[in-house]
Amino acid sequence: LLEDARKVAARGVGEVNLVSQDTTAYGRDLYGKPRLAELVRSLVLITPFVTATPRLLAVVDAWARVAAEASPEALAAMLLPWLYGGDFLSDTAACRRVVKSLAEAASRIPAATLQRQAAGLRAWSGTRERDLGRIRARTLVIAGADDLLTPGAADVARAIPGAALELVASAGHAVGIEAAERVSRAILAHLRAR
Repeated sequence: LLEDARKVAARGVGEVNLVSQDTTAYGRDLYGKPRLAELVRSLVLITPFVTATPRLLAVVDAWARVAAEASPEALAAMLLPWLYGGDFLSDTAACRRVVKSLAEAASRIPAATLQRQAAGLRAWSGTRERDLGRIRARTLVIAGADDLLTPGAADVARAIPGAALELVASAGHAVGIEAAERVSRAILAHLRAR
């Protein structure tokens, strides 16, 4: 990771962002112990959770089952109200566009992949709660106020020393899509702050 970061920095890139990577063991092979925490200066968590709620687990199970038994369009329609907030859902044209896009994406993801993801989520759930208090990087937590799937973002932010919380009113789990400009502005402001 560090070598890759240096390569892109040499090309003029000023920031490197890691997204959805399990980097907890980074450095063990090179230094004999994990060292990523020493390198990370800022962190942005979007719709985070550390322990899956029963609702999230039920939705993930239903997602995998519907993916195996129904059309991608049916799966997309089933997911829509779980991912988006009420304001977005009141826009019929936007919902049609999103269902079409979700269906296209769903058609490329085998149900077995979703089943493995669900199993991994269950196995991981609750295993990192104690680690939040050890985070030393400046942290911004972003979540939709109407997120039905991962409603504990404020708890995550409180557990991380000095973390800031950006709670977006009327947005659901897909806050990055529903409020893309606001989320982008919050991330940029966080990254620019030193």
